[in-house]
Amino acid sequence: MMDAYDQAAFLQKALHNLPEASGQEQKTKAVLMEFLNGVQGLTVVDKGKWFYAVHREGSTVPSVGFRAEMDAIADENGQIYHGCGHDGHCAVVAALAAWTAEKTLGKNVYFVFQHAEETGEGAKACAELFQEENVDALFGFHNTPGYPEGTILLLPHTVACASRGLTLRFSGKQSHAADPNAGNNPIFPMSEFFSKWQELTDASDFKGMVLATPIYMNAGSHTFGVAAGSGEIGLTLRSWYNSDLEKLEQKLLNYATELAEQYGVALTHETHDVFYATVNDPKIFRRCETAIQKAGLTAVTLSEPFRSSDDFGRFCSYVRTCYIGIGSGEQANPLHTPQYQWNNAVTKTALKLFQTIILN
Repeated sequence: MMDAYDQAAFLQKALHNLPEASGQEQKTKAVLMEFLNGVQGLTVVDKGKWFYAVHREGSTVPSVGFRAEMDAIADENGQIYHGCGHDGHCAVVAALAAWTAEKTLGKNVYFVFQHAEETGEGAKACAELFQEENVDALFGFHNTPGYPEGTILLLPHTVACASRGLTLRFSGKQSHAADPNAGNNPIFPMSEFFSKWQELTDASDFKGMVLATPIYMNAGSHTFGVAAGSGEIGLTLRSWYNSDLEKLEQKLLNYATELAEQYGVALTHETHDVFYATVNDPKIFRRCETAIQKAGLTAVTLSEPFRSSDDFGRFCSYVRTCYIGIGSGEQANPLHTPQYQWNNAVTKTALKLFQTIILN
């Protein structure tokens, strides 16, 4: 019979060959549910696009949870592949669930498999679990290239940034290119927007790091007899704190509104891919630190949060959370690149840490 590590390694390989886009994780979900349905003492609950499994010992014992993500990403050609390691995350949490079989642990243990992490859409559906069940703590992790294999990466407060996409749409009036004064070309306020947008991210106005990254800008078309009547700017906003992200967005919207009024064009906006900051609860973070010591694992405390975002941040409003990174190699290829590969050193560390958390 395979132990937890062997099960996780086997599952990761199987899931790696079944990459699915966010919100379309049917095959991945089916494989995981089939595997977990065969585990003694585990109840598997199908919630549609996502599911969870629970090792339940009663209403008077504490409860702890572990979360994994089922979706994959697209490469530059639109092909879906596991370039972020969610196949490995699912394999670890599923093997951990199987490890609880026929054990008396003195607690209820929940294993959450969410959909659509990459778009920031999945966790808000899964959050209902923490409203229905009295879960005391939720743990999550991410494999992290650029750090020593198996080393746990700790941040006592914010772990991963809040972020969102912001679309600004400027609507003027199209005209003949020979008579531009008969129209109202939005390219002028759009161009001016970028003369000040960096000033609006000045660090002195915020509690921590903020970033506004231009993603795209378009207006008009390749029709040289027509002056543009509408245009669009796309930005990604990012910050260490949720409050700073709200403040940054409002500053950018206020400036865009001023320009729109100055140039007599209409402005509308839309947000996309909303991620909340992932923030560790002090009590649960200390619990994780204690488990690291008991398990004899190596950990380092980082000085700044990861700039990437994770849908795990939405759970922070519903349950006490702790989220960690686990190094997958200092020379490992970065996440979201074609060369990225899962490292089973992460599997070993994650299993040992989470088993220790469950047992203590």
